[in-house]
Amino acid sequence: MAELIYKPGEVRIENLAITNAKTGDTLDLTNFAAEINIYEDIFSPVIFGNIIISDAVNAINTFPILGTEVINLRLRTPQLGTAIEGDFQLYAIEDRQLLTDREQSYRLAFISREGYRDQVTNISKTFRGKTHEIAAEIFSEYVQLDKDLIIGDTPHQSKITYTSNFWTVFRNFNFLSKRSKGADLGANDFLFFETNSSFWWASTEWLIDEQLKNGLFEEYIYEPPGVELPRRVSGYNFVGAVLPPEFTQVEDIKIPKTMDLLEQQDSGFYSNGVRAFNFTTGEHFEKNFNAIEEWEKYVRTDKGSIIPALVEKMPYSNVQFIPLNSWVHNDYEFDDEYLENPSQRQTYSNSFKQFKFQMEVPGRTDIEVGKLIVVMFPNVKSKTIDDPQTMDMAFDELLTGPYLVTAINHKIDNAKHYMILEIVKNGLTKSIGD
Repeated sequence: MAELIYKPGEVRIENLAITNAKTGDTLDLTNFAAEINIYEDIFSPVIFGNIIISDAVNAINTFPILGTEVINLRLRTPQLGTAIEGDFQLYAIEDRQLLTDREQSYRLAFISREGYRDQVTNISKTFRGKTHEIAAEIFSEYVQLDKDLIIGDTPHQSKITYTSNFWTVFRNFNFLSKRSKGADLGANDFLFFETNSSFWWASTEWLIDEQLKNGLFEEYIYEPPGVELPRRVSGYNFVGAVLPPEFTQVEDIKIPKTMDLLEQQDSGFYSNGVRAFNFTTGEHFEKNFNAIEEWEKYVRTDKGSIIPALVEKMPYSNVQFIPLNSWVHNDYEFDDEYLENPSQRQTYSNSFKQFKFQMEVPGRTDIEVGKLIVVMFPNVKSKTIDDPQTMDMAFDELLTGPYLVTAINHKIDNAKHYMILEIVKNGLTKSIGD
């Protein structure tokens, strides 16, 4: 018999337990959990979260819970085969409170087991080759998980020689991310992050390009009260599982920032410079980068420019220094393209600091960070149309469109599962600049 969904945000807690790593003893936490929080973020290398426990049987002492146990977790939205699951390392017990003489509460903080091991995994080795080959080698040899690593935009153009001097896995990926350039797009804003299904090492530009070509995840809509609008009518192809329309209703939305010209000037988004010195040959290099002139070369969430017309720019307001050593890198030259890579990474990464939204939607267990979604954002003006299905004038032509999901907070309590999404865009339906 097919599963039924009775309300948006419904979730099945199929496993929620804690296991003693030494004895193997297990305690079911299902009846103890008052709230579960799980966090994914493309700017974080691993998943992390916490469980708020209401303990009326003194399990923290009788089990006992000491902070080194493993959290076994599996959550699933009905009708979906994809679940949020895994074995996570408990690393902290926080906010312990005595509620009554018979009950106490505390928060169990957990992290992906690879995140827990990273601090004690040191790599002392010299690597040489294409950046995607080095990344695959490090992951295969030092990451002991069942998850795969998805590397974007291969084979990479970039090659490198460097020595990992007792660096951790994450530090190696952070080092490689700043020096990598993809194949087809030439994108170099690489990030290393974990989702529920896999690890990713990819550029945000490549993530956007792949989904614009092959399909976005879902369309979310901010509906006026009492009005039910049709779904997936924005003209894009969608690949996410079809759930009842209430699952795509935006319940709350906040817009922390849409524009800050001073911040973007300081960050080097509009224009920046690179200064370099080759310690082998004694050569000096200088390269200025004008993002406004280069902006059309990038893949963006939409075609319209987010750079206002007539904005002031100055490359010397943000200058990077790069040390060069042609004795080590003796098989290629430090040309203009090499010097532009840090500027391109800086510009593209900073393009997501504008048009940043935070919205609350019903939870589902098949969404991941790095996905593209469409948000139908309401236009703030009088609606005079009698037929609510005719919505051409009801949505903001600048803010409506594709967004990249950069962070997800899955929150599960006694009422339901809902998500707080951080979403960003670096392209508009209608350009605000030249």
